[in-house]
Amino acid sequence: MLRSAPARARRDNRHDLLSALTWARFPRAKHALCVRQLRLARERGVIDFGTLRVRNREQDACAMLDEGGVVLGPTQQAIFGHAALEDAVMGCNLRPFMVHVDTDDLDAGLARLLARPQPIPRVRERHLVLPKVTAPTTADLSRARRKGAAI
Repeated sequence: MLRSAPARARRDNRHDLLSALTWARFPRAKHALCVRQLRLARERGVIDFGTLRVRNREQDACAMLDEGGVVLGPTQQAIFGHAALEDAVMGCNLRPFMVHVDTDDLDAGLARLLARPQPIPRVRERHLVLPKVTAPTTADLSRARRKGAAI
């Protein structure tokens, strides 16, 4: 994904568009998450993700972060999970999987956190109020591509 492979997306699918935009905003963290998921699967002897029927606790944490993650830095916060971003676009209340990082470079901080072998440290708060988010458009995707994102 980081070097050459474009993100696969279904045509006219908001969820896939938001996933691609998440890759554009958090390339290092998304890569680190994929590496972690692959390592966890290999540790369990899974070679084909299509055969993974039951996830362990750490694999669940990775999936919840990928879908519903919110990254909290010292002075910034951002939605990382593409399903959480979709919920925000739709005006739904979020029940995110929140993580703290030690820097406002949220991409680098989350990538470092995911590269550690310890379980992902989740912030246990009931909910998070984020400002209303507007839906990304194809123009947003085009801008991300012009900035060099492999989408």
